[in-house]
Amino acid sequence: MKIGSFEVYYISHVCFIFKTLSGQILITDPFFGAGFFWNGHYEKYLSPPDIKISEIKKCDVVFVSHIHPDHYDPVAVMSILSTTNARVIAPADVIDDLISKGADKKSLVAANEGERFEFSDLEVSVFCGYDDSFDKKGRPNKFSLVLENASTAFFYSGDCHSLPPAVLGRRFNAIFCWSMCDNETKIRGLCEDIKTSKFVMMHGDRFEPGNFFCNRDMEKDKNIMQKLFPDLEIIIPNRISKL
Repeated sequence: MKIGSFEVYYISHVCFIFKTLSGQILITDPFFGAGFFWNGHYEKYLSPPDIKISEIKKCDVVFVSHIHPDHYDPVAVMSILSTTNARVIAPADVIDDLISKGADKKSLVAANEGERFEFSDLEVSVFCGYDDSFDKKGRPNKFSLVLENASTAFFYSGDCHSLPPAVLGRRFNAIFCWSMCDNETKIRGLCEDIKTSKFVMMHGDRFEPGNFFCNRDMEKDKNIMQKLFPDLEIIIPNRISKL
C-alpha cells in the first residue's frame, strides 16, 4: 500500500517492509519461524508468512523492537544479514544475542533513547516505550520507532503500550500499532495523544495455544475501534505473497 512517500508491504504479525522514494528498505521485527517457546511452552505459528526469508535480497535496516520471540527471530535476522548489507537497530540485549550467534558487530547498532539515524532519504528515530521494561543489566529493552521520508512520517509501536513523550502531539501520516481493544484506556492513549488519520493494525496472527496477545479477530477489533474513533481510518493490512 502507498502511504505518503512510502511503499508499505505487510509480511505478517508485526513485520512490515517500508520502502522510500529512493528505494531504501527498512524491515520491522522479522519473524519467520515455525513457532517459539514462551513461558515454558511452545507456541506453534498457525499463520506464517506467505514469503520465505530467503526471498529477502535487499534490506538496508532491520529494526527489532524487543527480544520477545514473536518479534525477534534470530534465524531470520541472521539470514537477512547474510544476504544484504543491512544494519540492525535493536535493544542492547538483542545486540548481545546476535553477537553471540556470530553477527558482525559492524552491522549492529544498540538503540538508545531519542537516537536518530539517516540512511540516504530514510530517517529513523528510536524511543523507549516507557513501559518500565529493562533487561537483566538494567538497560531499556523495549523500543518504538519513527520513520520519516520527504514529508511523510510514521510511528511504529512495536510492543510499547505507552507513548514516548517525544511523540506526544506530533502528527503522523499513519501509526502502526497493535489494537489493544481489550483495554480502552490504552487504545485511547495511543490514538488521542498523537495526531493521525490512519491506524494500521498488527500483532493479531494465529498461534497455538496462543497464550499471549495474538489470535485476534481483526474485523471485530476494527469495528470496536471505528466506534471509538469514527474519523480514524482503520486499516487491516493485506499480506504480500511475493516480493
